[in-house]
Amino acid sequence: MMLKLLTRLVGGALCLLLAGTEAQAFEKVKFINFSDMHLSLKGKNAMKMGSSSEEIVKTCVQVANQTPELDFVLLTGDLLQDGEPYNLDMIRYYLDQLKVPYYVVPGNHDMSPVHAHDAQAPIFPGISKTVFVWAFQGHGFQGPEYHWSADPVPGLHLVGIDTTLPGTWGGQVPEKEMRWLEQDLKKNQGKLILPLSHHNFIEQTPDDHDKTQNFVVANAKAVRSVFEKYRPQVQFVISGHHHLVGLRQHQGIAYFSNPSTTTWPMMYTEYELTPKQLHYASKFLPLAPALQEEAHRNLLTDTWWRPSQAAPGKAGDALLEAQFLGEAHERQGILALQPWNQAP
Repeated sequence: MMLKLLTRLVGGALCLLLAGTEAQAFEKVKFINFSDMHLSLKGKNAMKMGSSSEEIVKTCVQVANQTPELDFVLLTGDLLQDGEPYNLDMIRYYLDQLKVPYYVVPGNHDMSPVHAHDAQAPIFPGISKTVFVWAFQGHGFQGPEYHWSADPVPGLHLVGIDTTLPGTWGGQVPEKEMRWLEQDLKKNQGKLILPLSHHNFIEQTPDDHDKTQNFVVANAKAVRSVFEKYRPQVQFVISGHHHLVGLRQHQGIAYFSNPSTTTWPMMYTEYELTPKQLHYASKFLPLAPALQEEAHRNLLTDTWWRPSQAAPGKAGDALLEAQFLGEAHERQGILALQPWNQAP
C-alpha cells in the first residue's frame, strides 16, 4: 500500500515537473510576419502593386532565409489577389522555398467570389476556401477545418483563427469556431498562446467604426472576451487586413495590425520572443527605391484608402502616410510579458 502511494506521489511530482518544463521550454523564439502579399501574376501596379507582387514575394522569401536564428514564418492572409488558382500555385512555389516552417491563415482575397468592390468584373470562378485550406495542409491546417492550432516550439501555442466570410471582405468568427477557440485555449493553459488572424479584433483607426468597419470582425467584442478569459496565457494577437502598422492595447492584451508587403510602406514585422518579453520591429523590405516611390504615389492617389479626415493636399497626405506607417512605438518596441506559465 505504501509503495503504491509513493509511486503515485513520485509520478505526480514528475508530471508536474515535466509540465512546468514544457511550459517554459523555449528561451528565445524569432519569427517573421508577412501579411497581405496579394500575389497577382496578371495584375497591374496600383495601390496594390500587382505587377511587382511576384518580385516582392521573392524578396520576402530571401529576407526570411537570410534572417539568422529564424524559427518560423506567419502569413496572416490575403496571399492572393482574388482567389486565382494560378496565383495559388505560384505562391506555394515560392513559400515552399522558405528554410523554416510557415503557418497560414486565410484572408478574404484568398477565395472567390470576393466583394464586388475588389473583384474583376464579371466575377470569375476562382478557388474556394476549402481548396485554399487543402493547398496549405501541414502549414497550420490539419484536415478540413478552416481553423487550426499548433506548437511550433514547446511552450508556445499558435491559434490560427479563420475570420473570413465568403462573398464579402468583412469578417466574423462563427459560433462553431468560437466554441472550438474556447476549448483550445482551455486545453493549452500553461503555454504562451499566440492567436493570429486576417481580420482585426479591435479598431485601429477612427474610420473603423464606420467607413472601414469591415477591417474588424463583426463579433470582435465576443472574441476579445474569450482572449481576456485566458490571460495571461494570451497577451498579444497578430492580424493583417488593414495594410498598416498598428498596435492597440486593450484589457492587458496587445493587438498588432501588420503592414502589407505589397502596398506602401511595403514592410514586414520581425518578432523576437522570450518568456519575459516580446520585441517587435516593422522593417522595410529591401526593394528598389523606384518601386517604393511608385507604391507611395499610388497610395496617395487612391481615394478609397484615404482616411475621411485626410483631405487631398499636403496636410492630408501627411496624415495618410502617418496612418500607414504607424507611430514610432507601433513600429518598434518591447512588450513586457506577465508570468504566463502559472498552473491554471
